Amino acid sequence: MDEKEKKFKRILEHYQRAMHQFNELEDTPTDFGSGDILYRSEIHTIEAIGNNQGTNLTELAATLEITKGTLSPLVTKLVKKGLVLKSRGDRNDKEITLKLTEKGEKAFDGHRAFHRAMYLNFMDLCQNISLRQLEAFEEILLKIMDNIDGEIHKTLPRKNNS
Repeated sequence: MDEKEKKFKRILEHYQRAMHQFNELEDTPTDFGSGDILYRSEIHTIEAIGNNQGTNLTELAATLEITKGTLSPLVTKLVKKGLVLKSRGDRNDKEITLKLTEKGEKAFDGHRAFHRAMYLNFMDLCQNISLRQLEAFEEILLKIMDNIDGEIHKTLPRKNNS
């Protein structure tokens, strides 16, 4: 194995470890300031509602790229926790719209602050890295993601066209 191949292998190992660590962080239930311990699916639902106040279940499911059947019990749980408010839609009486409560806004703001602090810390750690180095890193990450995407598509079950 030549030096370039060894370097690629180490980069991919570091990338894998970083993704594992990030997923572990994301999977750790956290209180974002509302007094509730929230799981990833819950805080991301809160985030999507906060970014689209007055959205309905169909729109929210599309935003989150999940089914309404998956989303509905999650929203019900957030309503029970006092984080989300369901109300009749402005467009018609059958439509249910979703908004964050004051408590939900605290979680929404806390989640934003959490990610902002992480971003600022990362920027601080990387202050001595040049723009060209960042561009090269971005290019490598995009190639890794393209490769992974290709592998995913290779392993998806193929439809039988007979």
